[in-house]
Amino acid sequence: LMLLHTATLIFSVEKEVPREKVSVRRELASMIRDKSLLCVIAVSFFWSIANYASIPFYGTYKIKELGFSMTFIAILAAVQSIVRAVASHPIGGYADRHGFARMLMIVFSVEALALLSVVFSGPANGQITFALYAVFHGIAMGGINSGETNLIYDYVDKKNRTAALALKNAIAGITGFLTTLIVTIPVKAIQQNGNTLFGIPVYAQQVTSAFSFLAVIGILCYIFFVVRRMDKGSA
Repeated sequence: LMLLHTATLIFSVEKEVPREKVSVRRELASMIRDKSLLCVIAVSFFWSIANYASIPFYGTYKIKELGFSMTFIAILAAVQSIVRAVASHPIGGYADRHGFARMLMIVFSVEALALLSVVFSGPANGQITFALYAVFHGIAMGGINSGETNLIYDYVDKKNRTAALALKNAIAGITGFLTTLIVTIPVKAIQQNGNTLFGIPVYAQQVTSAFSFLAVIGILCYIFFVVRRMDKGSA
């Protein structure tokens, strides 16, 4: 019976279901006309800039400039993962009750604190500042990724949601890659100049963290003044 059942599955022919052909150009035009979609995707765009302008450079900073051991780096990573896992549930519950825009306001505020701790980091206080960063960043990442994705379900019409998710991920990936590529230039310049900027002693990662901090503040303002005032999308 099992062999007969398997043979039936192998030789069965699935009936083709006629599908409505949708013009790619027409679909893109429909998305461009959806202002809510563009406004929501902008959050992911700006977050990719803020995220990839600083975080990719933290690895070398911890080892070369701050002199962290691999054991301490592993402990920081573990703390961040645990904090993120613990924070995800209450953050998600808050979003269910009050909406993802309000939740993102909170987690981006915490991320701003995380970045600010790195701005003031150095060899003398590096372990303390990066311990704070691990906790704050873990809390923030417990809601940022899910929040920016669920903004689409909150504000974008149902017919455009699948395309919006694909477009969001594509834009975020390309933006992140290009941001890191561009930021590498000033990072190398500061390091080759003896870790100084305009004659001021500073590490490159402190500068990139300051930029990311300002970018996150910009995201907070954007969500508060633009996203929260948009009409909800149709279910």
